[in-house]
Amino acid sequence: MPFKALALFLVLPALVSCGTTGTNLLSQDSQFDDMRQTLQQWSPALNSNNLEPAAQPPDDASLRLHNPAQAQALALRQSPAIRSILASQGIADADYRQATLIQNPGFSASALRAEGSDSWKTEFSLTLGILDWLTLPMRRQLAGAEHAQARSRAFQLLTDELGEVRSVYFAAVAARHISQQHQQTAEAARLNAELAARLSEAGNLSELERLHYEDVSARQRQAWQQAQAEADASMAALKRGLGLDIAAPLEIPDQLPDIADSALSAGALRTLLQDSEQFAMLLTRTTSQRPDVRFLRDNRSALERQLQLQRKQLGMSDIGVGLITEREPDGSRASGFELDLSLLVFDRGQHQRASTRAHQAQLSADEAALELAITYQLQTSLNNLLSLTEQATQLRDEDIPRQQRMLALTLQEYNFMLTGPFELIEAKQQELDTVLRYINTLESYWLEHAWLMQYTANTADIFIASLDSSAPPPGPAMNPTPRAADTHQEHHHD
Repeated sequence: MPFKALALFLVLPALVSCGTTGTNLLSQDSQFDDMRQTLQQWSPALNSNNLEPAAQPPDDASLRLHNPAQAQALALRQSPAIRSILASQGIADADYRQATLIQNPGFSASALRAEGSDSWKTEFSLTLGILDWLTLPMRRQLAGAEHAQARSRAFQLLTDELGEVRSVYFAAVAARHISQQHQQTAEAARLNAELAARLSEAGNLSELERLHYEDVSARQRQAWQQAQAEADASMAALKRGLGLDIAAPLEIPDQLPDIADSALSAGALRTLLQDSEQFAMLLTRTTSQRPDVRFLRDNRSALERQLQLQRKQLGMSDIGVGLITEREPDGSRASGFELDLSLLVFDRGQHQRASTRAHQAQLSADEAALELAITYQLQTSLNNLLSLTEQATQLRDEDIPRQQRMLALTLQEYNFMLTGPFELIEAKQQELDTVLRYINTLESYWLEHAWLMQYTANTADIFIASLDSSAPPPGPAMNPTPRAADTHQEHHHD
């Protein structure tokens, strides 16, 4: 009876501690909701009401995506890679629960019989790791820090996946836009070759000149076919990033958005690059929101908890306290306590603590190196965006209108028989080439913009737009890209 009472006294606090651990873990069941809330804080666009793809008519089963935020929201529901990242949090939760449990108490029993005797000597013992019990609060703190570290790592992978979806979306739209422009250029070259063939048959053009125009038409047709193949490959890459079947119908915009649709105006970018205080504010906001920076900081916090635990353990692997009772062959019983511990002779945990401190120093250096890299890469990206903004603005507001004016004047001269049809078609092709350069610049801009959003944890848009709050709102986006249906009124001459 005394042994049972002592055993209950020894095990009861451990059971209470385990029950408390289970209570604290109930909050971990809402892992996905917490991750989604954090993700919506990272990307305000994912918290908007315009996430769902456009509603489809009953006879149209295709899916329409109008912006990258819709693509990211769809990837959150469909992508296997993102589901794998979210499922990894279940592993982290289980590891956290396991780390905060107390080891099961040990029980042993033995029975001995003396030679030539019919009586048995029995022995029973109950042991509990006292060091595991005493360090439970600190182990909980360490497990919590490691759990936060796992969350930061998963969040980093998740933001990388969503950033890649944004980039692939813009690449697919750009490839589609470029393919349409190559189609118009190839059509202009084909008309030029047909006209050359008719003039050659009439004896007004040499065979060498006719072959030249046919060669140009063939090269333009090959460029269009290559652009079509690249558009198909980009669409397949987008479907893969979204987690859709390769045969699933998907519709995206035919053209890239104009730079006027971006919050990163040239004036705001220039102000940010010239004002060191504003740049420092953006850098501070970026480093505070970046998942990889959070991961390093959570890792350092976990190492600090681990070092505290190592100091409290004093280099001992375990300290066991137990109850033991013996029953002698004559029926008498003896009960008492036993203590099991390791002697600190060779391993006192000094090298383990030194390794933890070295890891802390390494992580501090890694964090400083990462912040330095963020500074330089952020400045480089802002410079690239400013340059691409100026190039796109010049092409849209100056170069393309100039080419369109030259085409209109060439058409007037053609109508008054002051120039030939080849000059008119050549002017049209020069305009198409200028528009193609504009589209390529837009593609570079939006890909750089997507990279900046991912690199700054989606804080650049709102922050940089606030620098240009006094500027008038941008006007409607211009669409200088000529369509295949655009025609000019021409008078044909015999």
